[in-house]
Amino acid sequence: MAELRNCPQCGQIFSYIGRNLCHRCLDKEEEEFKVVRSYVREHSGATISETAEATGIDEQKILRFLREGRLISRGLQASTTLECERCGQTIPEGRYCRNCREELDRDLQQTLARHTPRQEVSIPIRDREKIHIMNDKESKRKGK
Repeated sequence: MAELRNCPQCGQIFSYIGRNLCHRCLDKEEEEFKVVRSYVREHSGATISETAEATGIDEQKILRFLREGRLISRGLQASTTLECERCGQTIPEGRYCRNCREELDRDLQQTLARHTPRQEVSIPIRDREKIHIMNDKESKRKGK
């Protein structure tokens, strides 16, 4: 059953399904994203401030689009640059640089491998004593 929450933007009650906005605010945000993406494509090299002023969309929302990986700052000059949350390196999008993502992924894989219980496969006696059907070659060899 979905959890009920209040939308932080409009206050409306909605069923939480992974995004912390109601459907109406999600639709509005998607439209804002399309406007920003279109502007950045047409005005490559524009700063975040210029993009925000031209589109009427808040700089913080544009930065969030970058952190979520929906926009990449190659076409957008970041007056406020994004930094890797782990090492501080300047990054074009997301939360972590490629090296930190790869290292975190390796660490996670190693941790999962250490903590995954190993299951020994043992065949119970009753399963070993089941009747088996011989294929045609076996039956001809045994003369049946």
